[in-house]
Amino acid sequence: MTGERHEIGYGLCGTLSPADVLNLMTEVRVRRPDSGAAHLEAVCLQGTRWNRETLRVSLLGGTAGLRDRVAAVAARWSAFANIQFQFDTQPDGDIRVSLVQSGINQSAVGTQALAIPAAEPTMRLGHLRESAPAFEFDYFVLHEFGHALGLLHEHQSPNQAIQWNRAQVYADCAALFGWDRPTVDREILRPFEAAAATATPFDRMSIMNYPVPEGWTLDGTMIPRASAPSTLDRQFIGVLYPR
Repeated sequence: MTGERHEIGYGLCGTLSPADVLNLMTEVRVRRPDSGAAHLEAVCLQGTRWNRETLRVSLLGGTAGLRDRVAAVAARWSAFANIQFQFDTQPDGDIRVSLVQSGINQSAVGTQALAIPAAEPTMRLGHLRESAPAFEFDYFVLHEFGHALGLLHEHQSPNQAIQWNRAQVYADCAALFGWDRPTVDREILRPFEAAAATATPFDRMSIMNYPVPEGWTLDGTMIPRASAPSTLDRQFIGVLYPR
């Protein structure tokens, strides 16, 4: 599936290819209470809310310009909630962000960052370019910092009703990325367990969605890439961290 990409509104409209989608995907480390093991899956995971108003964020690696741009974008969450980020380059922050180019964007969910060894980052923004256009840069940063505050993937919300074209999703992910079906289920298709999550009604415009190309749904519905927290995102984070 290929097509022209049009930048408008919240992000990409028109046709998205699977490569577009997976280029934007993030790996979210969620420690499941039933096994204690770290899984890549993803909405708010209960018990991962920070019980403080200020979080220290270590920005590790990258240029000064990249660090400044990350800090400015991430701080936008503070406009909607009683949470502040204190940025520095020391290695011992509550949230430790590696800006080393690795091709991977990844974040621990909320306070699960505390279980990650102190010498390791809790977030990676390794697919971030200082020169990236705002709609791309902002999506990456706001999405990952949403995870760091406890938010999960919206497309895996227990309240979502996406009519997945599973055969197409499986085929595209196998061909492009070598993923087997359990991996696709875990990272894209399987909703998060309702008992473990607090969720609003499904929000198609959430910054916490992966973009979904129209070929991945039976009814041709697509989910565009957001470049700012949606109205529901803003309301929900304000409930999690009330003023």
